[in-house]
Amino acid sequence: MFKKSIIAFALVVVSAFSVSVAFANEAQLSNTTASDKYWASITKKYTAFEAPDEISYDDGRGYIGKLKRGVGTNCLPEGCDWTYSGWMYYQY
Repeated sequence: MFKKSIIAFALVVVSAFSVSVAFANEAQLSNTTASDKYWASITKKYTAFEAPDEISYDDGRGYIGKLKRGVGTNCLPEGCDWTYSGWMYYQY
């Protein structure tokens, strides 16, 4: 009885390990392959009155997107660093 319990426990541990290894390999593969879209955040300097709510952005690698304005940081009299975020889509 005790021997069967140890064998069953060993099978559970081995199967859990193989599932975690398969998941890790899949996650690594998804990070290295090209994707149709990704989330981007960029910073641009504008004065408070000329910062648009949305900008078109091209990253130079085939991805373009409309990014929405977030928060302004490092605000000085000559302007703020505005954060723009949004999805970048690959253009085929």
